[in-house]
Amino acid sequence: MAFTIQESEFEKIFAYLRPKIYRFFYYKMHNHDEAEELTQETFRKVWGRLDHLKLTPDQITSYIYTTARNTLYDFWRKRKISTVGLDEIANVVAKDNPEQLALIEEENEMIKRALGVLPEEQRLVIELRFVEGLTTKETAIQLLKSPGSVRSLQHRAIKNLKNIITRNQAENPLHN
Repeated sequence: MAFTIQESEFEKIFAYLRPKIYRFFYYKMHNHDEAEELTQETFRKVWGRLDHLKLTPDQITSYIYTTARNTLYDFWRKRKISTVGLDEIANVVAKDNPEQLALIEEENEMIKRALGVLPEEQRLVIELRFVEGLTTKETAIQLLKSPGSVRSLQHRAIKNLKNIITRNQAENPLHN
């Protein structure tokens, strides 16, 4: 049943989710001040829209995380900051060793291709859990699923990734 969230309820949600949203931003930005600023901006945006929303308690949590992610993307767009990808990390790590760089780039491409083959739900679970660093419970809230379903999806996704990578290596033995 959807309902309008009152100020006292929002304060409880804020107290519970604020540290988690802050960690999300800090993990992405590695800057305390900017993480704090974006956390406050996220909750300001949500508070400003509450009058127009009819959400269940589980939906409000998901809505706050979605708002946080969009706030981060807006911040990056305004400052023309892009995420650091696997390729950039490989260049820094192995710039003095071209052989190692080639191996890292090849592995990154293999992982990207394997993720692209996964069913959408499995890929999303992998991204939320391992890229964004969400807990199983937080991922479940984001996907509107039970934690057990998320664990099951994650298990199948990892198993499928292993199978895809193994199959690709068998089909392309020169790249091993």
